[in-house]
Amino acid sequence: MKCIYQYSILFATLSLCGCTMAHNDTKILTSEALPATTISSTQNLLIITDGIKRLLDLNALIISNDAFVRSSRLVIEQKPHVTLKGSVMSDRSSKRPYIVYLNIDTKGCLLKDESGNQERLKNLYCKAIED
Repeated sequence: MKCIYQYSILFATLSLCGCTMAHNDTKILTSEALPATTISSTQNLLIITDGIKRLLDLNALIISNDAFVRSSRLVIEQKPHVTLKGSVMSDRSSKRPYIVYLNIDTKGCLLKDESGNQERLKNLYCKAIED
């Protein structure tokens, strides 16, 4: 009986130590969306561009090849209007820039705008940003 008691104490001690030693710093995905980044590739760029165009209801969009590679936030400004002589017209572009966030949750990657609108991105690999 004493042997069983000693083994149960040993097992409990090892279990507790094992739990604390096995702590992993990787993010555990929950239903709450976490900021995310992706890798730079032509396919990812096309998926992200199409997703942003649908999210913001845009006809045309050009973004950088490294969009969402180092940051989960992307600021999109309207192209400035230019006169026939090539000079930039002031006051024509008074629209605020769009801010789009790349997030990840248990269902995959998604884009969000400042209004809370969302667009799911299929076939896009992204990962949660580590602190």
